[in-house]
Amino acid sequence: MENVTPVNYKICKFLKAKNTFGSIEGGDNPWMFAEDPNTICWCVKTGGPAGPDNRLAYPSTCRENRSCFRE
Repeated sequence: MENVTPVNYKICKFLKAKNTFGSIEGGDNPWMFAEDPNTICWCVKTGGPAGPDNRLAYPSTCRENRSCFRE
């Protein structure tokens, strides 16, 4: 298994993700996120694949430039 490094930008606290190996969040490195097509992301506020602004919930999109972002 290859080493995965955390993303180097802030991600919304309402974004959650899971892949076939289990949860990929938590601990000292909350976002050890791998760009894997099997990863499922969702917004806690909406319970679905899009945020309250109807844009895709994904680490590369759930960032500070969105109105629904919370650090």
